[in-house]
Amino acid sequence: MENCLLQGAVLKAANSPRNSNPPPAAKPPPAAKPPPAADRPPAADTSARVRREVWYEGRVQGVGFRYTTRRIADRFQVTGFVKNLPDGRVWLVAEGAADEIERFLGAVQVELGRTIAATRRRGGAASDEFSDFGISL
Repeated sequence: MENCLLQGAVLKAANSPRNSNPPPAAKPPPAAKPPPAADRPPAADTSARVRREVWYEGRVQGVGFRYTTRRIADRFQVTGFVKNLPDGRVWLVAEGAADEIERFLGAVQVELGRTIAATRRRGGAASDEFSDFGISL
């Protein structure tokens, strides 16, 4: 009988509000990957849009540079163009949110860096003259 009373007292003590501690917090689920560029809404604040022009030098023509750049652009919310120049350089113009442009240009560098010998960059305010990112002939 003592055993039963003791067990009951232990159960009561364990269930009393004075001794109850909240359960440990559950870990949040892993962050989801962002949706593809086509599924993402456009940037809401157009005043934050910027323009970046980049001139690439090196072995940047005849190696699929423009087509690869356009394919990379599909993963980002950017507009503009990429174009071969007569002097052997490639000219890229991109507009979008500043952080998105930097991620885009970083991805171009990572994927095509082996063909790039030098770059020259210029920035400014977006003109909003482009509706997508394409290859200019």
